[in-house]
Amino acid sequence: MDVGDIVYCRWTTHDGKEILHYGLVVNVHTKISEETILVTYATSKHVVEDCRPFEISLTKEMDIKHAGLIKPTLFDLRNCQRMKSSKCVKVGSLRTDDRSVIFTLKKAAIAAGLI
Repeated sequence: MDVGDIVYCRWTTHDGKEILHYGLVVNVHTKISEETILVTYATSKHVVEDCRPFEISLTKEMDIKHAGLIKPTLFDLRNCQRMKSSKCVKVGSLRTDDRSVIFTLKKAAIAAGLI
């Protein structure tokens, strides 16, 4: 897995249950025997193009398809979980070949206190 990947994974809820949900990989940590990733939760509710500094929104059709998603999606980088990468399946990625996407991801990570 790489930073910027969109994944479908098992999220642990506040009451300890697990649900399948989409997320955005914002950090990857590799040890000799295991890879863990920091994933931010995705939502398709209340998605706006002009989002808050700690959020990333995908609203353009090209970006949504590249990410492996089917509708506009918002990622709140304040809502993250660390998990084993084996609990996730990659479905797409942000367009990391676009420097503005990398800049937006870095800016949101700083605003969320991840960097």
